[in-house]
Amino acid sequence: MKVGDLVKVADCPTYSRDDCGCFFCFYDSSRIGVVKEQEEYRRGCQMWTVQFDCGEWELANDEAEVISESG
Repeated sequence: MKVGDLVKVADCPTYSRDDCGCFFCFYDSSRIGVVKEQEEYRRGCQMWTVQFDCGEWELANDEAEVISESG
């Protein structure tokens, strides 16, 4: 993952978004976002700030799949 990449966060394992209170379900997000910046190394991995349709969220490398790499 790097700045400018388009990433997708996996869907929640719940059966309905109404059953989940996570950031993405609460705001009915598409779960697709653009990596804005590299953050400090924490929680045993590299962290990234990602801009989603519902706002910014911080993710670790293993919490999102790169679907389109920046040029």
